[in-house]
Amino acid sequence: MTPNIPRISLGGSEVPSVRVGDGPIYPSGATTSPDSSSESGAVANDANANAKLAALATRLETIEAKVAALHVKLDAIIDHLGVDRD
Repeated sequence: MTPNIPRISLGGSEVPSVRVGDGPIYPSGATTSPDSSSESGAVANDANANAKLAALATRLETIEAKVAALHVKLDAIIDHLGVDRD
């Protein structure tokens, strides 16, 4: 049985969701709770991960816009050729 892992949708019906919460919070070798310096490192890692996710979301939106533009061009070509769409 797999654990219940929350998912975040990046938008769009064909876009796969991103799994959140994979893996342990601390490395497997950790035997004690982290001190404040490692917690600040974790916050920095979270900020870095969030920045990367935001950049990926921006790239995805750009790709989706390019695909939509290609669909418009393809429709124009199909109309120009007089192809029956049925």
